[in-house]
Amino acid sequence: MIACSRSESVDGITVVADNSWARDLPHWVTFEPDPGSGLNDAITRGLSSVEPQTKVVVLVGDLPCVRPQDVTDMLASAELLLVDNPMVTLPDSGGEGTTALMGRAIDLRPGFGPGSFERHVNAGAIPLTSPDLDDATGWSRLRRDIDHKEDLDRARVLGAGSTTSALLSELDRSGRL
Repeated sequence: MIACSRSESVDGITVVADNSWARDLPHWVTFEPDPGSGLNDAITRGLSSVEPQTKVVVLVGDLPCVRPQDVTDMLASAELLLVDNPMVTLPDSGGEGTTALMGRAIDLRPGFGPGSFERHVNAGAIPLTSPDLDDATGWSRLRRDIDHKEDLDRARVLGAGSTTSALLSELDRSGRL
C-alpha cells in the first residue's frame, strides 16, 4: 500500500478488509468492509465502490518488495495494452497466480486463487510481459508474492521494504521464522 501511495500514477487507494483493520488505515485510504465470502467477492466489493469507467489496478497485498517506481512503470506499460484490450494481468513469479489485474472497473473479472493467471487470460486479459520478468527488477518485485516460507527468503534477496524487513527481523529474533 505504501508503494502505491507514493506512485505518481495512483490517484486513490481502496482497501477491502475486515472491519478490525479500518481504524489502522491511513486517512487517505478508502475502506470497504470485506463481505466475508472470499477474495474475489472482496475484490468485486472494492470494484463496485468506484465509478464503472474508472481505470483500476487490483494489486495483491503480499508483495513486500514493490517500490513506487515499480507501480508507476507497471501502470504505464498496462496503459499501452489497455488501448485495445479490456484487461491486463501480471503473473506471479511461478507463472500460475496473478499479482495484478488492470482495466476499467466495469471490465474486470477477478478470478484470483490457484491457477488465476490462466483464468484471467481465458477471461480476456492480456499478459503484461517484459524482457526483465525474471531479473532483479521492478517486474520481479511485482511478481514476488508470498505464498510459502521460501518466498520470504526470495523476498529478502530482492529487498523487502522497511515494514516487512522490520517484521522479518523481529520474527527471526523471536525464533518464530
